[in-house]
Amino acid sequence: MCVGRDAGTRICTTCPAGYYLNTPAVADNDCYEEGRGKRSGTQALVPCADTNCLECPTSSTICRKCAQTPTKYWSQGTDPTTCVTTPPASKFGIDATGFFMHWL
Repeated sequence: MCVGRDAGTRICTTCPAGYYLNTPAVADNDCYEEGRGKRSGTQALVPCADTNCLECPTSSTICRKCAQTPTKYWSQGTDPTTCVTTPPASKFGIDATGFFMHWL
């Protein structure tokens, strides 16, 4: 589903809307549909275990990026692979990629 692959390096740099790069800057990488990732131990693409997860490229149970809405944040708690609906602590916020950042 890649829409921008370099013929020399075989690296995909661009996915269509609604898709993400499974492994950026790696030859023969691919675009996965948002909300889907690989089932551990197989090549099968399945829904991410967390329904608020947008990217789970290496395992459907490990979320790399959560949906961004005013109430959904990437967890920094005991399970950093889940999307939670609690607001970030004071001096923290969400950056453009959906991850927590710390304001000084």
